[in-house]
Amino acid sequence: MTTLIKIKRDSIKKNPNAGRDSVQIPMPWQVTFETNMTKDELPEWLQGNITEWSIGTDHSLTKGWLGVVDDRVMEYAYSVIKDGNRFSIEAKRDIQTIRSITPEPKYNYKYKNTKVKCNHCQQMIPVNDIKKDVYEGIFDVCPKCGDGDTFDYKYEQIEDAIRKEEAIKEINKPHTINQQYDDKT
Repeated sequence: MTTLIKIKRDSIKKNPNAGRDSVQIPMPWQVTFETNMTKDELPEWLQGNITEWSIGTDHSLTKGWLGVVDDRVMEYAYSVIKDGNRFSIEAKRDIQTIRSITPEPKYNYKYKNTKVKCNHCQQMIPVNDIKKDVYEGIFDVCPKCGDGDTFDYKYEQIEDAIRKEEAIKEINKPHTINQQYDDKT
């Protein structure tokens, strides 16, 4: 007999991203600097923060990538500019759009951790404990006996759960009874 793995009713929530087929993810900051100072003129702590750099042929221009920009870097840049040197910092951050084949679902929900029977060892196993074998196709593996594809279960569909919940709400809704009386008596 097939066991139905039911959706936890209290876990059903409307998905605020329903219907979207992409998500935008901010990428790491890319911070570059450029100065007319030589590499050796830069303080050691700043040299340790530079992930990559290049020096002009006449050693008068240093460019590079900074791993982290904090207040200390900004204060240093301000102080060397005050002393007549050039020191510029540029920070930019790209946004990566990740697209999916299917749009976001209308609801987010979780399933109950229902116990199902292994048809080989006859043990009752919580569905969340069942292992998946992905090497020879995707199938269930019993964590007790190690046999594969010995479970008979299916997951409740969200549409069915919503329909049942709406029917229960309708049944439990207070109803008024209208009676008509015949005044001809």
